[in-house]
Amino acid sequence: MPVARTLDLKTFRKDKKYFLLDFWGSWCRPCIEAFPKLRDFRTNYQDWVDLIGINVGDTEETFTEWESRLAIDRPAYRIAETAERQRVSNLSAV
Repeated sequence: MPVARTLDLKTFRKDKKYFLLDFWGSWCRPCIEAFPKLRDFRTNYQDWVDLIGINVGDTEETFTEWESRLAIDRPAYRIAETAERQRVSNLSAV
């Protein structure tokens, strides 16, 4: 898992037109159930879209366990600090 204080989304644009941020947590059953569909989506649209997973609320150990269990095959990041979690929870849908 990449370790960074900030994440520059421009690095994911490359030559693709779009990217999709998938916020998830091991405690979120719908999030876990969505992984097979998101894997298919990524496979079908990989030329147009980058899929980036952002884990919210899990410890490093839990994140690593679930990353392995779900066979995550895309860029995946974890938000750990309380202040960062608060900023994410304040995001609005576009």
